[in-house]
Amino acid sequence: MTSPVVLAALIVGAVAGAGLLLVLKGLVPGRPALGAALARMAGTDRRPPVEVADVTSFTARVGAYVTARTAVPALPTSPTRADLDLAQVAPHTHLGEKVLGAMVGLAVPLVVAAVTVVLPLPLAVPVWVLLLVGVVLAVVGWVAPDLDVTAKAGRARDDLDRAVAALLELVVVQRLGGAGITQAITQAVTIGTSEPFRRLRDAVAVAEINGQPPWEALDQLADRLDDPRRPGRTQALRDTADICRQAAQQGSHVADQLAARARSMRGAQTSAARAKANAASVTMTAPMSMTVIVVALAIVAPLAWQILASR
Repeated sequence: MTSPVVLAALIVGAVAGAGLLLVLKGLVPGRPALGAALARMAGTDRRPPVEVADVTSFTARVGAYVTARTAVPALPTSPTRADLDLAQVAPHTHLGEKVLGAMVGLAVPLVVAAVTVVLPLPLAVPVWVLLLVGVVLAVVGWVAPDLDVTAKAGRARDDLDRAVAALLELVVVQRLGGAGITQAITQAVTIGTSEPFRRLRDAVAVAEINGQPPWEALDQLADRLDDPRRPGRTQALRDTADICRQAAQQGSHVADQLAARARSMRGAQTSAARAKANAASVTMTAPMSMTVIVVALAIVAPLAWQILASR
């Protein structure tokens, strides 16, 4: 067991050593980056994707600072750019949340050690325990934003599937009203006001500006939002684009195909929602059972104690 005084001395020594190392690193001249210098002379260098001055929040500034100076390796839990896009989180903001989360995790044991030094508590925590707790909390703080973004992206893809099913039904209505396939898609995407419909509307508008048909916009949007870890996550968009492309090329009546595809999507979404509800019901069974057991024990234990004590 290590006393609080020794622990405080170790912490102060570690901080002082880190500061001395930074001072020596600044005094020693480093090697010039010849590759970067030649790139600047040739005019082929690129600006960092995000400048620190271009962001306002502290989290985004931290992420932009780290992004401009080092390459952070990707972990299996790291979200893709499509996940960040769907979660509406900027990459530098996400990285800033990870860095700050890891720093807070590392700082918690230091705060505990400082409290034990300042207050006269009869508590002596080994140094290795504090280091282990700091590393574990730092890992949790680094990974937690990844899991949060991945969960938000999953919900956004589910919302996109429902929006595509609604888009199919709207296109069917437009086709039955005599509109062409291009006009039907262009008018259908302007009806919805949700976030998935905004993505569809923006994609179709960009394709129209570039002189592309709207089904090409749906294909490109599916490529941009697809999840490489779960292929086929945006298959509904691809199927809609294929049916509309076939109708435009062959002039076939596409209303029945779109209606059938919309019905199948609605059925799949209903089945998935029912499965999630059943899973949630099963998950709630254990906490409810434990609550009943605790309440029963709270009622029975005093009576049993009185009966045993009266004998």
